[in-house]
Amino acid sequence: MAQSVSEQVRSMALLLLKPYEVPTTPNIIAAVRVAADAVQGMGATDGVSVDQKALVAEIEAMLDVWMPEGKELLDETGHLAWLPDKRSQIKWQFWRRYEQYLEQEKHLPQLIVSRLNSLTDRVLENLEDPTRRGPWDRRGMVVGQVQSGKTSNYTGLICKAVDAGYKLIIVLAGTHNSLRSQTQLRLDEGFLGRDTQQSRVFTKESAKMGVGCIAGAGDLPAHSLTTSSETGDFKKSQANNVAAYIGGDPVILVIKKNGSVLKNLIQWVQAAKGQKDSEGRYKIKNLPMLLLDDEADNASSGAVHRPQREQLLKQARRRELDAILVWRLDRWGRSLADLITSLQELNALGVGFVSLTEALDMTTPTGRAMAGLLAVFAEFERNILRERVKAGIAQARQQGKPHGRPRTVANQTQHIRALHAQGMSKAQIARKLGIARTSVRRLLGSE
Repeated sequence: MAQSVSEQVRSMALLLLKPYEVPTTPNIIAAVRVAADAVQGMGATDGVSVDQKALVAEIEAMLDVWMPEGKELLDETGHLAWLPDKRSQIKWQFWRRYEQYLEQEKHLPQLIVSRLNSLTDRVLENLEDPTRRGPWDRRGMVVGQVQSGKTSNYTGLICKAVDAGYKLIIVLAGTHNSLRSQTQLRLDEGFLGRDTQQSRVFTKESAKMGVGCIAGAGDLPAHSLTTSSETGDFKKSQANNVAAYIGGDPVILVIKKNGSVLKNLIQWVQAAKGQKDSEGRYKIKNLPMLLLDDEADNASSGAVHRPQREQLLKQARRRELDAILVWRLDRWGRSLADLITSLQELNALGVGFVSLTEALDMTTPTGRAMAGLLAVFAEFERNILRERVKAGIAQARQQGKPHGRPRTVANQTQHIRALHAQGMSKAQIARKLGIARTSVRRLLGSE
């Protein structure tokens, strides 16, 4: 009973604090006192007292959230302003429901919800009008610190984008099943309002959760091609059940950044909604899509062949660049040795290098000194690796284990001789056994 009474007092106190953008401690103490007296006056306490001091501390911790104003860097090329003229025509049903959820269930301060509303409005305004005719393509990046509310931000953006008329929402959620599952669960709570493990397609009987439980919000149809299960990533067979809704009710997918998954998705959308043009290329019309990359700094492997970086290096060697700007060091060099080698080359060419995350600017004396330290650590890494390899080889030899590349021909000496004795040519033997002709010639020529 005490917990129920405490929750009632807390909820009422939060409602009393709603007019304050940044409630102070005296504001909170007064709100808790008034709420406790009101609950007691309604006879709902049954003589159970509320620890007002503990409740004040709890509410202070809940409301101790700060959110700065965002900054913008824009390129308006090809963009047509649209949101100011259409704002009053949009019902904002998904956003209003999500806004209520943040205030009533997440207990975010009014100032934070208001600022989130403003930030998502600014991002939406810089997207394209989903009802704009003809082909268009608008791209951008939203940058935030770790645990700074990025998921809440793009959940709000998804709600507003759907309200505005976007029909297909695709969220790329890292490269692991666990991350994808967590992201889907957050969107089940904040956007769909139901458990996708129970049903991908919206029905009024769907198991509600998150925003779906907000009183008076109503049922808002939206479907998902994926679920919050660890194995709930995109599958063509499952997606066929939702294909009919694409272009009508909003449809969302939360998928891994995996080549085969992305390829299957493209093929499926082309088959479901694509039309071939005169050149045999698929075109998908009247399907405004919002693609969100939740892990923009995490995608490609440590591939040796990286054409975009090679192109930048070629331009640097031709003295066509003054500086190279990257978001994070590991986006430029996939190993410390590779990083140092390329930075030393850029330094010799007189091309600056700036990494935003690590605040490394090699156009300054401090940055060049830091590059020197990195070079020392790179040499240390090479020496350690060399010593480990030598120690491993020595231990293998002591234990009598084979070392080095397998001797393919030596393992098949008798077989090669038998085939040659049967009259088979050296080229035929090489093809049959899958080994080099030179190796066969070397073995048979030595006899």
